[in-house]
Amino acid sequence: MFPQGGPGLALFLLRVSVAESLYYGVASRLLTPSLHWMIWCLVFVAGMLALGLLTPVCSVVACFAFTYFCANAMAPERYIFLAFALSSLALCLLGPGAYSLDGGLFGRRVVVFPRREDSESSNSE
Repeated sequence: MFPQGGPGLALFLLRVSVAESLYYGVASRLLTPSLHWMIWCLVFVAGMLALGLLTPVCSVVACFAFTYFCANAMAPERYIFLAFALSSLALCLLGPGAYSLDGGLFGRRVVVFPRREDSESSNSE
């Protein structure tokens, strides 16, 4: 879930790309004074995506925001927001990568299950 090396770097670049495009969407679409709360929420989500904190949740929020932007955009811009929505959905499915705060918090852990003694004795009888 937290790949390192080249795949981890690619996930970092995907996170930054989705965060930047979310910021672009906020800057280009939500400049009305009545929606300042939404602007600040989406800027916060973009920052969390760039850092890699709660990446699956933030990328789903970004996907919904891009879908909203896509529904309210004109024809040339609609395809751009659709591509952004698909990128954020891919990020949600792939995860944050090792170079993220999620990778540091939840990191690679090895779960070792102890062997059950009673299953060995029942197999030998």
